[in-house]
Parts: sequence; structure tokens; C-alpha cells
Amino acid sequence: MEESLTTDTQTEVAPKKKISKLSLLKPREEMTAGDYARNYTLEFLAVFFWIYTLAKVFIFDVDLWIVGNFLPEYAWVLSFKLIFILALASAMWLWVGTRDVIVWFLYITFYPFVLLLIRLPFFVFKQQSWILAFATFNAIATFFKNLKYSLIFTTVFLAAFAIAIFFPAGVPLLLAIGVLVSLVLLTYVKSFLTALKPTVIFQIYSKLFRGARSLGHSSFALDAEIRDLPIEQLEPKQLEKWNTSLQSSVLFNRFCLFTSTKLRDYQKSEWRMIPSIFGLLWLVTFTVISFSGIYYALFKWQDELFRFTEEPSYFTFLYFSFNNFVLNSTAELAPATMLSQSTYMLQASLSFILVAIIATLFISHRTQKSTSELDEVITAVEEEARSMEGFIQTEYKIPNIESAIDRLKEVQSGLVQLIYWFSKGIR
Repeated sequence: MEESLTTDTQTEVAPKKKISKLSLLKPREEMTAGDYARNYTLEFLAVFFWIYTLAKVFIFDVDLWIVGNFLPEYAWVLSFKLIFILALASAMWLWVGTRDVIVWFLYITFYPFVLLLIRLPFFVFKQQSWILAFATFNAIATFFKNLKYSLIFTTVFLAAFAIAIFFPAGVPLLLAIGVLVSLVLLTYVKSFLTALKPTVIFQIYSKLFRGARSLGHSSFALDAEIRDLPIEQLEPKQLEKWNTSLQSSVLFNRFCLFTSTKLRDYQKSEWRMIPSIFGLLWLVTFTVISFSGIYYALFKWQDELFRFTEEPSYFTFLYFSFNNFVLNSTAELAPATMLSQSTYMLQASLSFILVAIIATLFISHRTQKSTSELDEVITAVEEEARSMEGFIQTEYKIPNIESAIDRLKEVQSGLVQLIYWFSKGIR
């Protein structure tokens, strides 16, 4: 009986097995050499996977090119590519375990979102630059604002591009060509319209602060029973409520002025041009890739549409599309009939439009427009700050915001240091 009780007691007090942290989530001081090896391996696999995938889909068969040019005697290895991939996955599984391999799979699959939503904000935070922070926030917010359109657009494009590249012959190639041409023209039209419309991201700032003022009214305003009482007559709980509401009001005022100051710094910086530059690079890349698919589909539909010195591959048409876009001819490939020549002229025209018109409209006009729009946003945010200061004077019977801050300092408010920090950044 005693032995049984002893055994039960030992069972009850047996320590639970401690679950180790993921190496990705460990702070630097807890990292071991094995953790660093895992993290660097994961990062390498994620980068390699996406570079390989994008090159395979949009440029050419990288593995075939490498083996064909440098290791032709090992061409047979490509026939067993799937087996090698499974072997690598199994080795990773044995190394890191089931829990980590699931995390690795999700990390690699969603690596672009990891870069956009985790790595990029963390990098910006380390730089301690509010101008860079605003530029990054604008880019991320714009991405998610257009997420629905981008998802539909990308799906249609990838479907048409896949048909153009991988379908051998027939009517589907013509349908893919029509879709790709339509998407290119739609992209250019949308770029013009976007440059002429108000910038959506700047409107978000104004709505955000107006909404915060409305939603936070209950935190800013005093209860009716204590609004008209002198502060000396307030009971301890009422005084605590009075101080807390005053603290929230002053903090909102300081944050509005702090934000308007940083927006004005962003307005004066060269970071405003970054979205426009990336927009131009996107148009160039999209146009070159789209027309490479169009040319390749035309060639597979009727190869007499082109003159060529040797049997062209997809990469030949990508090279041809890039040279055409920069208004340069190629000796390896040339359009031979009216249809291919018309397509060639269409792409060259888009190049001219991009350089001669969009560069001016999309950078110069958009930059000037964003300046005036940002002025309106800054004015709106400053107006919210002034309204809150007037509200504090009326609601709390305090002559100015400085007196309110001094009052919070006297009662040792919990957020007074944050209020002072915001105040230092106000000009």
C-alpha cells in the first residue's frame, strides 16, 4: 500500500516535458549554433524556392539550361528531380522535426508576405526613421487596398500566360494572346486614371484620425455628474476618472500634432517619389514579360510569323521583347508578317508612351498632386489637434494644453512620459 502511494506521489510530481521554442522566435541571447544553422538554412531555401519558381515560370527552364551548358553528362538527373526534392524534404523533416517542418513549409510558401509584413516593418523599426516608416506604411496599405483587384488580375494573367507558354497549339493560344494584350492595355489605362485620381492612401489618414476622435469620445469626455464640479470637490474615484480622461485627450492632441509634423517631414523628403519609381519599374517588367508570352504564343500558332537564325526558345522571345521595349533590334529574331509586325509596333508604342508621357505624368504630376493632397491631410490632422485642445479647455476648464500636461505630471500619470516624447517631436 505504501509503495502504491509512493508511486502515485512520484507520478503526480513528475515534471512536465518542456516544449522548446522555435528557432525563428528565439531572442538573440538564447540562440545556439544549431538555431543559427536552421534559420539560415530556412532563409536560403525560401529565397531559392521563389527565385527558382519565378525564373521557371516567367523566364526559362533554369535547371535545363544549367545542366545543358555546364553538366550535360548529368542530364539524366533531371528525370529524377521529384525524387531528389522528396529526399531533401525528408532530410529536413528528420533534422528539424514534425512541428518545425510544418512551420518551415508555411514560411517558405508565404515568404513574400513574411518579407512584406514582418521583415520590412522590423527593418524600418530598426532604422528609427519616421520618413521611412510612412513610406513603408503607404506601400503596404496601398497593396492591401488593391488586394482584391490584384488577386483577380494576377490569377487571370497567370492563367493566360501559362496557356501561352505551355499550350502546344490551337485556338487557346489565340485566346491567351487576346487576354494578355487586354491586360497590358488595362494596366496602362489604370495607371493614367490612378495618376489623375486622388491618392487613396492620403485619404485614409484623414479618415483614421476623424474616426479615432469619434470612437474615443467616451474616453475623452467627462461624465455629466463631474463635468461642472470643481476639481477640489471630486471624490478619489471621480478624480481618477478626471485624470484618466484628461490624459487620453492630451495624448490624442499630442499624437495628432506629432503625426502632422512627421507627415510634413515626409512631404519634404525624396521618399515620396519611391512609389512612382516602383510603379514605372512594374510597368516595364509587366510589359516585357507579357509581350514575351504573346510573341511565343504567336510563334507556336504560326512559326512563319517570325524570321529567326535558329530555333527560338521562350528565352529568345523574352530577350526579343526586352530589346523591342528599349527600341533595339535583335539579329536572332524579327517579325516577318503583318500580324507579328503589328504586335511589335504596339509594344514599341507602349514604350514610347511610357517614356514620353507616363514618366512626366506619373512622377512629376503625381508628385505635385501628392504634395497638395498631403497638405490637406496635414491640415486635417492639425485641425483635429486644435479641436481636441479646445475640447480640453472647455471640458476640463484648463486654459491651455501646457497646463494640462503640467497637471498630468503633478498626478504622475502613467502615460505622461509618452506625452512628453510626442511633444518633443512636434514643431
